[in-house]
Amino acid sequence: MRETMNTNEMQCHFVPLYQSFLLKANIGENVVEELNTYLDALQKQAKVVEDDRMFRPMHIMMKSDNPNCIRFANICLGMSHEYMRKYFKLLGREIPAERMPEVDEMWSVHSHAGDYNILHSHETKTLMGLSCVTWTKVPKQILEIKKAELNNKFGDYDGFLGIVIGGRDVYDEERLKFSGVHQIKPEVGILYVMPSWVQHLIWPFFGEGERRTVACNINMIPFTNSVRIGGTQYKPGGRPGRRGEENLK
Repeated sequence: MRETMNTNEMQCHFVPLYQSFLLKANIGENVVEELNTYLDALQKQAKVVEDDRMFRPMHIMMKSDNPNCIRFANICLGMSHEYMRKYFKLLGREIPAERMPEVDEMWSVHSHAGDYNILHSHETKTLMGLSCVTWTKVPKQILEIKKAELNNKFGDYDGFLGIVIGGRDVYDEERLKFSGVHQIKPEVGILYVMPSWVQHLIWPFFGEGERRTVACNINMIPFTNSVRIGGTQYKPGGRPGRRGEENLK
């Protein structure tokens, strides 16, 4: 995608050098409430001792076809397909093969004071895969954090999601270089979609409350003819964001 600019002497074009990008959306209060209803019940049944530091933060596997998860799963499927469309549009290319998004895994992370996740990426069953993340509970002290001074060492991003797709140092601006490290403040109901290869981490926070994260991985299954996934028959050109009921042959 190019942006045209005019100077006093000639016309020039802005040609971005992308490595990756995020899609952002609001899933809405009703979906957040559905997820919390489901997770409250699961949390009570969890066998993991939450106070045991060996098992912190607590991770709970979720069933994407549960009635309280279906709407969230549908949003993730639709957003993943939209991410693929925008990616190929930025490249200026046609999509080489239609893809059908499929939920690979869905889980929750229940973090309390001092909990963190080290730098990692996700794995999907297809080479092209996407990961989605949102929050259904965020402690007050995280929400009250103002814009962090991330160009200095005293950046305040307790409880943030850190995205790492390259390096960063104090000379980036003087070198006209975009930072490869980004910090995202968690907000209830805000969903982010990214390629599964993107490395990320969760910073610890301090004080009372639970940071409840809901995440899922999406397989992007290529097909040129109709294909059966999970008992549902899909065909190219259908709408993948509704778990297939609109793609029935």
